[in-house]
Amino acid sequence: MIKHSLPNWFMPGLFLLAASLPARAATEAVQHLNPPELPRCGYCSQLVVAPANGRFVHIAGQTSVGMDFHVNGASLAEQLPMAFDALDKALKAGGSDRRHILDLIVYFVAGDGHEADLIVPKLKAYFAGADLPAISIVGTPALVAPGMLIEIEGDAMAAAP
Repeated sequence: MIKHSLPNWFMPGLFLLAASLPARAATEAVQHLNPPELPRCGYCSQLVVAPANGRFVHIAGQTSVGMDFHVNGASLAEQLPMAFDALDKALKAGGSDRRHILDLIVYFVAGDGHEADLIVPKLKAYFAGADLPAISIVGTPALVAPGMLIEIEGDAMAAAP
């Protein structure tokens, strides 16, 4: 397994998990919408409307970086499950889970143009029949550390107590 160290300026504070205030349980349902005026994507909802009285969890980019601040995994296929695992841990810490995700941005290091062929099925499997959040998939020449190939950030509603 290849491990890459993060730069010295990369501090634990960059992995932030914040909940919006006030901390009230949602009384309205989240709406997952695919208006007929927009193309229907198979891997996401075009928009998600959250109730105004909910508690939100904002998740910083989750990656394959371990507790030792090294990038784990040499390929996108190796790093993707680790990023989803980190996302699940962040959601749990914020009092939420994948069923309450409103939106995700998936950043990946662009290579041969076929990365979405791996990412999209993994996203569908991650949500396993649940309402799909709004999702953007963004290719980029590089991420914050050498060897880092995937980063997933997003927003969720905190689960009702």
